[in-house]
Amino acid sequence: ASLFLFLHSQVLFKSWTNLKDVILEGKDAFSSAHGMRVFEYLGSDEKFNELFNQAMSESSTVFMKNLLEVYKGFEDVNTLVDVGGGIGTVLGLITSKYPHIKGVNFDLAHVLT
Repeated sequence: ASLFLFLHSQVLFKSWTNLKDVILEGKDAFSSAHGMRVFEYLGSDEKFNELFNQAMSESSTVFMKNLLEVYKGFEDVNTLVDVGGGIGTVLGLITSKYPHIKGVNFDLAHVLT
């Protein structure tokens, strides 16, 4: 549900209203609409940031649970760094199945706090 709410949020809808900037001038529609790039915006809007994190976490959980049922490539991994790992959902799922892995979640400060 959160992915649907995120994709249909007023914040993202406003970006679509600036689609002409992308087509005619090669600009970033989100930046045109909000005056900053999307990850900067997430750091400035706590409610939208929470919605984004929840949407990414829920969709990643569904994907990763299916992947971990068939993919065995983590068996010989000792340390795994998730760059842009958000709130750590993917890394948590992997390390719960493979507890020998030392996981490092690396992301922006506003995401990790």
